[in-house]
Amino acid sequence: MSSKSTAIELYAHILLEQNGNSKSDIDHYIGDPRFGNFVKKLEGYMLRDFNAFLKSRSTSANPPATESRFFPPRNLPAPPVVTKHEFSELPPLASASPKSTPPQEAKPESQVLARHTESDAMKIPSQVVPGPATDAAASLPPATTKTPAAISDHKNIRFVVSNARCQEAYTSKVIPDQAQTENYQILDIIVPEQLGLRYNDVLEELSGIPAVQGDFPIQITYRFTNEQSNRLATLNITVTPNPKSMWLNKPSDKGAIYWKPDEDAKFVQGKNLNLVAASKRGRSHAHVGSFRDDDFSIEYLTESDWGIAIVSDGAGSCSYSRRGSQIICDTALQHIKSTLNAGKPDAIGLAAENYSRARSANTDAVQTEKLRLELRNELYLTVSHAAYHSVVKILEEVSLVADAKLKDFSSTALISVCKKFSFGTLCAAYWVGDGAVGVYSSSKGISLLGEVDSGEFSGQTRFLDKDEVTAEALSKRLRFDVFDDVTAFILMSDGVSDPKFETEARLARSKDWDALWQDMNAAVAIVHDDETDAKAQKLLDWLDFWSQGNHDDRTIAIVY
Repeated sequence: MSSKSTAIELYAHILLEQNGNSKSDIDHYIGDPRFGNFVKKLEGYMLRDFNAFLKSRSTSANPPATESRFFPPRNLPAPPVVTKHEFSELPPLASASPKSTPPQEAKPESQVLARHTESDAMKIPSQVVPGPATDAAASLPPATTKTPAAISDHKNIRFVVSNARCQEAYTSKVIPDQAQTENYQILDIIVPEQLGLRYNDVLEELSGIPAVQGDFPIQITYRFTNEQSNRLATLNITVTPNPKSMWLNKPSDKGAIYWKPDEDAKFVQGKNLNLVAASKRGRSHAHVGSFRDDDFSIEYLTESDWGIAIVSDGAGSCSYSRRGSQIICDTALQHIKSTLNAGKPDAIGLAAENYSRARSANTDAVQTEKLRLELRNELYLTVSHAAYHSVVKILEEVSLVADAKLKDFSSTALISVCKKFSFGTLCAAYWVGDGAVGVYSSSKGISLLGEVDSGEFSGQTRFLDKDEVTAEALSKRLRFDVFDDVTAFILMSDGVSDPKFETEARLARSKDWDALWQDMNAAVAIVHDDETDAKAQKLLDWLDFWSQGNHDDRTIAIVY
């Protein structure tokens, strides 16, 4: 289960799997410090070679243009800054490289002038092949009847534009690759129609959304102001592939043991609470046809008005983690339901009310703490014991599979309950592993009900096992409180928390939760729309958001 998949790790997976190596061996290799040292060496080699390339290129650059004695310098925008492409987002070995469109000489008299506008993308100048000066004055109305002046010895201008990315908004100035001291005017630009770009002669920029990838010739007709003859220049614009289109979506093997759908979503409407959840297989899994390791369970108990939400993230490097996460979600749900339906909700509610009122009345600290511990004991038997019974169920499953070990079912566990009372909303959770569990208020910020378990190496975490269901561990990991203002109670796997928060420090910042809620609510209309099953599908669609380097399974459950 990788928190942040990198291009090199993905490349290593694909390359080594194609050579017959097992996924488990590859994961151990990538987690070994030697692999990290190898990556550092590779980066060093690449940087040295790149610097050598820049040095060799600078020696062959064209000399600056000679200043004109007849015209003042023209104020021109500086050439664009060079920006690196994000090639790390292209999954290696996914498919053959797309064929580039060979450059062709465009003829102005047979093509229609294309014009347009949009955004600033990459700043790597495309190569330009200047054309010879040509006498195209016959195509323009004569300015005077005087005899044309002789063509000056001005050097041809080499025009440049930024490279573009297919299916992404693009805008780039059409400018000389060097500052010009001679005044000039662009008269016409011919862009291949299939490219989907247009030229705006007022803004002197090319813009649009490139429809195809490859190299395309753009023909420019221009003139120096002290000449009456036109000149031609042809530049090539490169449209690189869109990384989103490079990811494959191979279905998982339905005939495999413990197969389950590659995505799932559910909406539950209750009297005082609503719940919605969605889970989607990550791009890195879909690209190679592997399984969705995440899972969830949500339910509203109509008799007692409790909401139950559980999220589990199976370790991608473990053979049956997809089943481990499923067992955790199913078993924890059944235990909590049976407990709350057997008279326990009254005891929890009474303990929650006593604790909340004592805290509000500034009762003696010792007495308040005593009431808090009474509430903890009631929740312990409901929420914490759900984690214990999940481990017991996994151990039973291990005994049914030949050569299986408990580690093969490794999964995180986020187990929670929630109920609205007249004195506030009680939220409680048991949290082991990464991801996040938070009580969010749009006016008061975020309250986390646990901490992220980070391993020794990047991407490592803890999982629900026998060590995490001892009496001490169960008590330590149980977090709860009574809140007077709750917008939503949210549980998510690291496939969502990593791209949306990036660091553990940001996970505790309210403004990052504000941004998440605004983004998600705008797409899903969680609290502003009719309560229908369509909300679950909208949440599932939202999970497909693009985040560079984050392509793990994504699961989120919301109680509101």
